[in-house]
Amino acid sequence: MAHESNFISKGYARGTIDAERGTDDKKDFTFQFRIESAKDFPANNISNNNHGAHIDNMTIVTAFFDLGSFRKGTSLTVTTQTYINWVKTFKYMNNSLVVYTDSVIFSDIFRELRRGMEQRTKIVFMNRTQLWAFQIHNAIKTIYSQEGYPKHFPNTVLPVYSCTQHSKYEVVADAVRKQYFKSKFYAWLDIGYFRDIVQSNKYFTLRPLDDFDRNRLAVNLVYPSLSLNVSYKSIVYNNQVWVGGGMFIGTADVLLALEKEYKRAVMFLLDKRLISTDQQVILSMYSVQGRKDLNTTLQLQVYSRRQNETNLKNGNPWFYLGYKCLNFAST
Repeated sequence: MAHESNFISKGYARGTIDAERGTDDKKDFTFQFRIESAKDFPANNISNNNHGAHIDNMTIVTAFFDLGSFRKGTSLTVTTQTYINWVKTFKYMNNSLVVYTDSVIFSDIFRELRRGMEQRTKIVFMNRTQLWAFQIHNAIKTIYSQEGYPKHFPNTVLPVYSCTQHSKYEVVADAVRKQYFKSKFYAWLDIGYFRDIVQSNKYFTLRPLDDFDRNRLAVNLVYPSLSLNVSYKSIVYNNQVWVGGGMFIGTADVLLALEKEYKRAVMFLLDKRLISTDQQVILSMYSVQGRKDLNTTLQLQVYSRRQNETNLKNGNPWFYLGYKCLNFAST
């Protein structure tokens, strides 16, 4: 892809992987001990957390909006219990954590999970309709009801699921603006990203990779061989994915720019009556046609497994970036 040489850079971990994703989650949550309304958080007020001069290397942002049970793929049913099982990993994560949610159910769970990390945990309890990502629910519902529209569960079937995926870019930008924690970098992390280590009791910290370019957005390249010369309709109708949405990393400036460009892309696709999840939006933004139509300027740094790369903490290509950033505490 010669035309991408200056626009999309590759990290030191790269190669060709052609593997199917297992179950993925985009319905994300976590909790803090003090539940407050979003309106109670002035833009620059971080005094409630008593951080002092401490500056974290990377703040993690996640969210959970209660969708109930829903079908995923051909036969899987995702339930609240699924997320209760996956969320256990946050007990051992040392990074500062900002969480957005509309559910009180998980408050007690996280009170126990993050015990001793009160000064590194922040929850924003909110009505999700405050977010533009949920204000487009009816528009998405209308699109999904079109005759002949594809049925990829839940991506193009459950409008609120689509809204939830779009909201991650909005809440990450909000966490940056509010400065709940002072950090050099911020990362979005799906609640179930580290589901494969839920039985582990080792503490860990997530850190950007050494070659990370702070002028770019770090993302996980899942299907490197996918052509970017693809139509918007093909992306949605064929449920195509290029980079995964489970984790992305950037500086404050990069993530604020990301939300702006991402929202513009969502509105553009809504006008074309073509929408799915964030993974299809990102592919649309960086497709050959998308760069022309949307004037996408934010540059990416893509990471994927090198051919014959060994000593991996996890071999699933969907989770490559996160496990490369994961550093277990010395015992």
